[in-house]
Amino acid sequence: MEYARGKLMVASFLTLVASGIGFATRTAAGGPWEREFNLGGGEFGAILGAGFLGFGLMIFFGGILVEKFGYKKLLTIAFLLHLVSAGMLFAANPLFAGWQETDPENATSNVFSVLFWSAFVFSICQGLYEAVINPLIAQLYPENKTHYLNILHAGWPAGMILGGIFAACFIGENAWITELPWQYGLASFSIVVIAYGVMALPEKFPETVGETAGSFATVFSCFASIPFLVLIVARFDRLHGVGC
Repeated sequence: MEYARGKLMVASFLTLVASGIGFATRTAAGGPWEREFNLGGGEFGAILGAGFLGFGLMIFFGGILVEKFGYKKLLTIAFLLHLVSAGMLFAANPLFAGWQETDPENATSNVFSVLFWSAFVFSICQGLYEAVINPLIAQLYPENKTHYLNILHAGWPAGMILGGIFAACFIGENAWITELPWQYGLASFSIVVIAYGVMALPEKFPETVGETAGSFATVFSCFASIPFLVLIVARFDRLHGVGC
């Protein structure tokens, strides 16, 4: 079957651009959050940390999820969750205003939770993207997969650069051009998310091994196999040694 390889490649590239933009702009939000919500450095660091937590979880479990649900379903879930993450950013200020009236003692901690979970949901999307787009591009371009995977992963630094420039120009009191409401700056990644969604989601995706086999048990047996478990243990031991 013929697939729109070019469209799917560009859309996959844009998922990483969106992730890079979202990460770069979030790192510039400390000043506005301190002024508006009285969030301290420790709370800001925790929110940034949440931006990695879900990514790590999905990197570990994402391969299994891809084989269970397929590329398109998982990409659709990531698309929707990314927009939910952006929506939570816009909800923070009105929620905080309400909490200041009804529960002023806990207003800051409550809005911290909103921002924390927004970052966590965002990081879940990042992990799902990585789980989907790497095998997808390798399957679409079997004759030259290394070349196209290298192009694909240029999306992350490209997004970081774009997000960094945007943040410098429009986020914070020292913005180069003018300070915009922080919500618009941090949610700017959603423009790219909508672009890749419009481009990719109507398209036909190739089937994963799990979908082709018709049985998830067959795929799961590979993950539960002795060689795979030995590899996981060896990898953990290596990381533990580095930490020590």
